[in-house]
Parts: sequence; C-alpha cells; structure tokens
Amino acid sequence: MKTIPFWLPIVLALGSASLAHAQPTDGGGAPPRGGPPAEAVAACQGKASGATCSFTGRQNETLSGTCDAPPSGPPGSSSSNSSTSGTLACRPARPSGPPPQR
Repeated sequence: MKTIPFWLPIVLALGSASLAHAQPTDGGGAPPRGGPPAEAVAACQGKASGATCSFTGRQNETLSGTCDAPPSGPPGSSSSNSSTSGTLACRPARPSGPPPQR
C-alpha cells in the first residue's frame, strides 16, 4: 500500500482555502462599481443626449451637467468607450482647477 506524502494534505488545504477566499459573495458589502448612480440616470429620464441635468450627489450636493451615455464596459476596457444600452445618465461638469481637498 502506498503512503501519502506528508505535504500533500497541506498543499490541498491551502489550495482550497485560497479558492474559497477568491469566490465572490452574493450578499452584503458594497454595491457593484462601474455604473452611474441611479440618481444620475433618473435625472436624464425622458431627456435627449446633451440636455442639461442636475441631481443630488452622495454628499447631498447638487451636481449639474449634461445627459450622456455612460461607458458600457469596465474602465480601461475596449468596450468602455461606447455604450450599447441607450441609457443616459447625468455627467457632472468638471470644475476647473485642482480637485478639492478632503
């Protein structure tokens, strides 16, 4: 009868632990990233691309901009430059100058 090498159970245990850790959870946590906030989409409901819009941001500030089609893919992907969904979202105008200090 062959014996199992002493290191084999250790390797299998470590491998299965790392695989279990890599699996996505289906509840709780932060919302998925990559899309515009629902408030930005609602601000352009029934409007044409390029129309002016405004919505309330995360810090309860009013953001003004124009309706635009958000990218369809994750940032940096080749599909992130065009939208196929047809959904418009309010894209806030960027103020000139450096970003605000937090």
